[in-house]
Amino acid sequence: METLAYIHLALADETPRDIGVGEGVDWRKFSSKALIYLLPVIAVTFGILGMANETLAQRAGPGDRNYNVTLIQRRLGELGYFNRTPTGIFGEITKRAVEEFQRINGLRRDGIVGPETEEFLFFQQAVQPKPTDRRTILRRGDEGEDVRQLQEWLTVVNYNPGSINGVYGSQTEFAVRQFQAARRLPVTGIANERTLQELEAAYQAIATDSPDDNVDFIFYRGRTLLRKGDKGEDVEEVQGWLTDIGFNPGWIDGDYGSVTQSAVSQFQRENNLPVTGVANKQTLQKIEQEFYYPEIAQPSPTPPDKKRYVVVVPGDENTLVQVQQYISSARQGDDRRGKYVNVHAFDNRNDAESWSYWLRARGFNARVAYF
Repeated sequence: METLAYIHLALADETPRDIGVGEGVDWRKFSSKALIYLLPVIAVTFGILGMANETLAQRAGPGDRNYNVTLIQRRLGELGYFNRTPTGIFGEITKRAVEEFQRINGLRRDGIVGPETEEFLFFQQAVQPKPTDRRTILRRGDEGEDVRQLQEWLTVVNYNPGSINGVYGSQTEFAVRQFQAARRLPVTGIANERTLQELEAAYQAIATDSPDDNVDFIFYRGRTLLRKGDKGEDVEEVQGWLTDIGFNPGWIDGDYGSVTQSAVSQFQRENNLPVTGVANKQTLQKIEQEFYYPEIAQPSPTPPDKKRYVVVVPGDENTLVQVQQYISSARQGDDRRGKYVNVHAFDNRNDAESWSYWLRARGFNARVAYF
């Protein structure tokens, strides 16, 4: 498809229109021997034309995963409709890019690359969208496609922004705070340029990590992308590994819940992996390696102990469950003063106080401790 597409693009302005096969050629001047030599060439030519027609008859739409989708994404990117790394996965973002291409080029807007859309996309002089400046700072109250993209990234990396509606509301702001805290960024709830860059990098680490790729594992044969909500024997196996190497996933029950997500995030953080809470191929390989061959694993050096500002909520397991509805990485703590929920630790007191205030506004007896 790619070869045909670019051949047509290269020849689009040179190929004459409305000229019949053999028009202007005096076939009487050709000897029978010459025609015999030309027959294979003619056959190949008509074969290529047949392939082109077959290519144009193909359809690509939501849910497809193949190289044709990669070519479509790449071409949409060249025209300014798709600003992501091509993944070969026809998801919601690709569908909207196709719909926008169809709208601007006067085509039926269905989000499917059928013959007519493909003809315009690869073989016609397609209209490009007007350039718009991408905002580098997004905050509560903002609306638009940039916000929708932010919400999609947050959703993929397991920080719930609420509805993906292009409106930067309180839930999106809190999801940004969660992400900033997990990545040790200033916790402001404002998606500035650095936050957006790190969030996009975390998104790409998951989105481009196709579970169809060949991966070398030692013994693991389960899915190569596990996230919150997944269930099965492969989840149970990974939970067992995490427990054995010192990262508590909660019950080893095959249910990838908030505690398992928190354990994966902690493992990723301590092994210099993108902190997403999603067990992708790279994370699973590292966990398996540390489980079977801890002597050859390359753990990060343990930093010296230092005190940090920690947001805590006094309470038992019931309180933990309530807090985890907002902050999935929260975990149970216990000391001489009793049980408490360890929400998150910060280097900066202002960040901790900001987080504590947000929780108190939602009915939790949150406070900042220093330990």
